[in-house]
Amino acid sequence: MVSEGMDAVDVLRDALRAQPTVRVRVEGSSMGCGFRGVGEAELVAAEHPLRPGRIAVYRTGAGWTAHRIIARFEHRGNRWYVTKGDGFRSVDRIPVHETSVAGVVGAVCRDGTFQPVDRGWRRVAALLHTVAGGISWRLHRAEIIKNADASTAHPPPSGRG
Repeated sequence: MVSEGMDAVDVLRDALRAQPTVRVRVEGSSMGCGFRGVGEAELVAAEHPLRPGRIAVYRTGAGWTAHRIIARFEHRGNRWYVTKGDGFRSVDRIPVHETSVAGVVGAVCRDGTFQPVDRGWRRVAALLHTVAGGISWRLHRAEIIKNADASTAHPPPSGRG
């Protein structure tokens, strides 16, 4: 049930409270070959603080994004996540406020079967992407924190979770 005043993050969080996973259609290329050919993903509830390496699903403008968490930081009393699409060389310059995260990707569907994103070779790939993203995070840290300050002036909805 969607109540008046609820935003999309709240709706997805409520769905994840009611059931262990929510299946969603995914498209795009920002996550590189790890998601190429994937049509669906299973989302699970986000338990903060999220650890680097998890793939967070969060609200961006009019849509949703699923990018890997590279780092987290506290700034002016708020927790932020630095994210990166596996298909990109550099981290996202705009940090993600923890209240914008609705869930994390637990599995992706390949050839009709849901496969966990943090097992086997995918776990090794996640580690490599996280390490490479950490280097980019260090290079762009000042800019990302400045963008967090700008976002704090217009904070995201507080969410209920």
